[in-house]
Amino acid sequence: MTRQFVTQLARPRHTWSSAAKSLVGIIAIGVALGGFVIGGLGTNRQSLAATSDRDEGYVTCTAKIEEGLEGVYILDSLTGDLKCMVISAQTGKFVNFYQRNVLQDMGPEAAKNPQFLLVSGVVDFRHMGGSTRTAGSAIYVVEVNTGTISAYTIPWAGDRQRQSTRPQGPFDLIRLDTTVFRGAVVAE
Repeated sequence: MTRQFVTQLARPRHTWSSAAKSLVGIIAIGVALGGFVIGGLGTNRQSLAATSDRDEGYVTCTAKIEEGLEGVYILDSLTGDLKCMVISAQTGKFVNFYQRNVLQDMGPEAAKNPQFLLVSGVVDFRHMGGSTRTAGSAIYVVEVNTGTISAYTIPWAGDRQRQSTRPQGPFDLIRLDTTVFRGAVVAE
């Protein structure tokens, strides 16, 4: 009797027809595909990668100018000259040039034996007052010995500069702010 009871337990009570199995499979595939489609219709996340590097005497980084366009920044550690170049998506040539000497913003102590770090960040400046429009990023220049940091961006006229095929500039980089991060930070 025990053996018969075990055999009954092991035997499935309900068997699925092949039509029912097919229907369940189709529903499962539909739910999975629907999840992928709905997930893809959500927020569009764009990957953004800025790069930075240094060599003896130079520090470089890239930064977003606007959607689909970036600039390359080169800082000469000996002179303090920060330059930005934007390449034309139409011609593949550098057409927009910007520059500024960052040592003038960081004070006389920074000029003695400057050691710089350079990094970029994405910032959506609506307007800087008046009709000045800017790029979609800021460049942060750190002078390590004095503990000074300055933030810069470039003026950017959008369509007019993006469609340029001839070299323009050099224009002045816009200094946003300079502060000392080493020691006490005083809020204004």
